[in-house]
Amino acid sequence: MVDITVAGGGTLDGTNKGTAADNSAAISLLSSKIGQYYFNTTTSEVVFDTDGNGLAQASDGAIGLTGLTAVGAADISWNVTLGNGEEVVTTGGGNDVIDATDTTADKQENINTGAGNDTINFAAARLNDTTDDTINGGTGVDTLRLTGTAIGAAGADGTMVGIENITLLTDASTYDFSAQTEKLNITTANGANSITSLPRRVTASLVVQRWILSS
Repeated sequence: MVDITVAGGGTLDGTNKGTAADNSAAISLLSSKIGQYYFNTTTSEVVFDTDGNGLAQASDGAIGLTGLTAVGAADISWNVTLGNGEEVVTTGGGNDVIDATDTTADKQENINTGAGNDTINFAAARLNDTTDDTINGGTGVDTLRLTGTAIGAAGADGTMVGIENITLLTDASTYDFSAQTEKLNITTANGANSITSLPRRVTASLVVQRWILSS
């Protein structure tokens, strides 16, 4: 798993761009975004564009591998921590972990975790602000873990797509998923929680001491 922090409104494109025989040939694969990577077939290395300048240089990160001629999209997983800016994150086919629990108001995060069984940690209150954060779990079985108390509806339907599981981590919280059309499996923290206006496609598989459902 590759660890990275994206802050200050940065962009991460953690996707596989293919293979190249050398760093010069790899330039055509890259598009000047931090995190893009390719497999160097001559040196048997996975090379990352760590500064986002679209060039393959000695200063960029590289992981040496033995006995491989390529890497697949699912072979690289990311552990991404987002800062307090308006970050854009795209990952590939690995089982990625995104930490977007910063609660700074009026900023927009755009998260797309592609394929794989991904986990996104997110501040619940951010689903209610006016900036319309976008969370797209892509394919696979993806889990959104919400911290803190949500107030009001949890975003428009397009705010959260490709999410199969939601884990509510904070006791004594109120959540409204009425705008969501996905089939959601929801697990709550122990304690009194209120999940209001559940859409008809939500499966309330709740593990709680006491819970309240209303619509």
